[in-house]
Amino acid sequence: MRGLLEEISDPVKTAALRSAIRNLEQESINRNEPYVATATPGVSYTAVIAASSKQYVIVFSSDHQVIVAQTQYVTRADKTKEVHFKAN
Repeated sequence: MRGLLEEISDPVKTAALRSAIRNLEQESINRNEPYVATATPGVSYTAVIAASSKQYVIVFSSDHQVIVAQTQYVTRADKTKEVHFKAN
């Protein structure tokens, strides 16, 4: 619960989540089905890139979560390939 409160009270994180939700809706992905959150600092992720912009990357993690990360954390070679990154 603490993580949720921190996420919704941080303007940078809420902007990232709003951007991700708009993108999911444009792609006709039900945003209420998967867990959608911003990347947690210090946590490593293995995921597949679903969408990206200059600021954010939306990824589907291996445990079926939708994670929004800052683009600077994710190195991508190809939209269909798995990426590994650690959020800061």
